[in-house]
Amino acid sequence: MFGKFVTGYMWIFAIKVGHNDTIDCLNARLVPKGYTQIFGLDYGDTFSLMAKMASVRLFIAMTALQQWPFYQLDVKNAFLNDDL
Repeated sequence: MFGKFVTGYMWIFAIKVGHNDTIDCLNARLVPKGYTQIFGLDYGDTFSLMAKMASVRLFIAMTALQQWPFYQLDVKNAFLNDDL
């Protein structure tokens, strides 16, 4: 992070209301503040935390060699069915 700026973030909360004005569900999203980026300075320097397939294969191989228990989790949908 030498000479780089970190883009901030903010929480967005939403209340979904049903047909008879009852609360259907509560939603929360963490979104980046893209409007704070400066064109030409940090506009093209974005980074998303994403695992490379080589890293995933390495961890699966290490798990198999050490005979550790292995579990799968779908992180994209991890909080869709949980109460906030």
